Amino acid sequence: MSPYDLRQLELQLALQLPSYYRATMLAYPFAGRSDLDQAELLDDLQLLLELNDASPADSPLERRLVIGTDRSEETYYIKPDDLGSAVYCFALETGKHRQICQTWDQFISLCWEQISEAEEDERLMKERAARRKWWQPW
Repeated sequence: MSPYDLRQLELQLALQLPSYYRATMLAYPFAGRSDLDQAELLDDLQLLLELNDASPADSPLERRLVIGTDRSEETYYIKPDDLGSAVYCFALETGKHRQICQTWDQFISLCWEQISEAEEDERLMKERAARRKWWQPW
């Protein structure tokens, strides 16, 4: 994201972005990856604004910044007013909030692990398809 996009995010959500988030987004680690790979940490201003507009809060006093989603039932967020860099998850199915990573670095590592798993799954599917006999539909 550009400095302009980050400033727009701050202005439209009326919050100050934590320095760790700002630094990561200015040097986005997942550039060039597909939309599905980038879902956990989005770098699309409009999508971030939409997700933040729709995000349920535990209380009206608690401010949070939605940073991504699993594109299904979970939304990932940080609490910009907290001193730490923990990352949280809201599960739509249960309506519950939970901490998924104690630090921002752990969250970035988790994103890379999920990307690696998806790439390995894709590699295995191609490998199986290449070894499949013509009469095997599976």
